Amino acid sequence: MRLVLALPLVFCEVTHAQVVTESPAPFDSAGRIITITPPLAARIALSPDVWPVTGDYEEARLSSSSSGGYVLAVHRRGGTIERHSITPDAREALRSPVPNDKH
Repeated sequence: MRLVLALPLVFCEVTHAQVVTESPAPFDSAGRIITITPPLAARIALSPDVWPVTGDYEEARLSSSSSGGYVLAVHRRGGTIERHSITPDAREALRSPVPNDKH
């Protein structure tokens, strides 16, 4: 009888989905550049070692993740969004070439 009562407990285990939230993050330390377009990437000469984006795209946006690190969302022509995980160190390397105008 005890086994019959214990079986429903085994099948009623509740699983919780992991919720990860993202908040917009600027590319520069002044907090002014929130998107990078192909012309801006070319103008500031983003190199492949800090810029994982290749090919044709409309814009890229950076977000900080509640799970740690950052996410680079690349909006491609045609409506698709490509996401790249970015470590805090990689984000700092990416921040260096981005202009930081304070005027």
